[in-house]
Amino acid sequence: MALPQTVSFGWRIGVLAWLCLLWLADEGTALSIRRSTLNVKADASSDRIAAARGQQSRLALRKGSRGRSRRRRGDAKGKEGHANKAYGAKQGENRLLPAGNIATAPGHEGVGRWHDVPYGHFRPSFGNGAATAPGNKTTPQDDPTGLAPALAPGVTNALGEGFDPQFLTVPLGNGSQLFVTPDVNFGLQAFLRASTDLNDIYRDEAKNHVIFNYSSTDYPEGVGTEAADITPWDGGRFLYTVSAVADDTMRALLSRTQDVLGEYEDLGRITHNGTALKGFDPHVIVHPNGKKYLTWSNHEYVQIVELTSANTADGPIVNLVSYGVNTEAPTSWFYPNRINGSQTLNLAYAEGNFYQSNYNTRVLFQDVSSDPLDPAQWYQRGASTLSSSSSRGVFGPGSGSFFRGPDGQTWFGYGAFDDQDGAEDGKNDRFVRVQVAAADDKGVWIPTQVVETPKTY
Repeated sequence: MALPQTVSFGWRIGVLAWLCLLWLADEGTALSIRRSTLNVKADASSDRIAAARGQQSRLALRKGSRGRSRRRRGDAKGKEGHANKAYGAKQGENRLLPAGNIATAPGHEGVGRWHDVPYGHFRPSFGNGAATAPGNKTTPQDDPTGLAPALAPGVTNALGEGFDPQFLTVPLGNGSQLFVTPDVNFGLQAFLRASTDLNDIYRDEAKNHVIFNYSSTDYPEGVGTEAADITPWDGGRFLYTVSAVADDTMRALLSRTQDVLGEYEDLGRITHNGTALKGFDPHVIVHPNGKKYLTWSNHEYVQIVELTSANTADGPIVNLVSYGVNTEAPTSWFYPNRINGSQTLNLAYAEGNFYQSNYNTRVLFQDVSSDPLDPAQWYQRGASTLSSSSSRGVFGPGSGSFFRGPDGQTWFGYGAFDDQDGAEDGKNDRFVRVQVAAADDKGVWIPTQVVETPKTY
């Protein structure tokens, strides 16, 4: 702005000085803002460092915990886990599908309301991301909007104290059905709980049957039975697979007859190319393609391999879920796809730390015509199907199984805490719940409210 010639020289100097003071004040404010921004960034960096250190402490707790022995060896699996992870990445390289291409898969409609994603885009649930994973006390998601209702007609939850339920519904000759689920003692025995009524299968210890005793002579170091699975097998028999935490392997028992509670023979460790497979949480998929597959966790992520017999596997070991957060306890179910008339294989798994309330249930899925050993043919449901709810008193729902419920619908049984602190006191106080697991039109399990479980036990 030009000043009039009539204005005195002194007045001009005063105006210029005033303008300089304004400029300095603005610079001081900007400097203060920049310093505040730097301080905020420094604080955020400190928070990230603290979170990472906290995660390291939690990892050390998981590795050193004496609660459940399978996690005590988690540190011994690191090197092998990273090698397997690299193998899984190699299996899927150059075949990752962009999210939009999900619409081209048989019977799939696109990412949809649950933000389903293809292989290469799998991610942990909200608040469960790697180094920033929450500790024992998370903020449970209590918003029921869009979730399927929690239904369990005729059943009073929780069924009783327990974990890793793997329910199987066995038809009986009189038109009724027998519900069975494995149980263990972390020692030399394998059990099956069995009842025609889900309400007493855990409450009545007379329903718990010993189906096999491992010999202390044959196994002087013990077995450490844990996290077992029961599956129909060839000839109307039953295959019982069980984690052996004493040596971090998995073992197989096969029924000698068509009686699920009858005599079982020991088939020894499950091997791959002559070497015992390492890991826990075995689950067998009997696929409509005529093949059978073993899925399990290697202490970090879920893996799959083709079975050539009840206790031998061959071919590639494939990593299905590996994104920096512990994944375990796979279980499967085939839902009808009402869009294309096919079926959809659902592979549910637990995500997070079993002793914390951030533990939740996720689902991978693929059309039945797809290859289970090809990671690029799998999709992930973007939202957890079961997650903690403080209003319903259920925390850390996971490590469960699909089964045919008493009303003929598909149900899901799982373990969960009734306290947000989880196993903070070092005791794994999980209680088994069961409820309906409904699917959408393309045959994928819908995210569902956890069933409310008043403390009546």
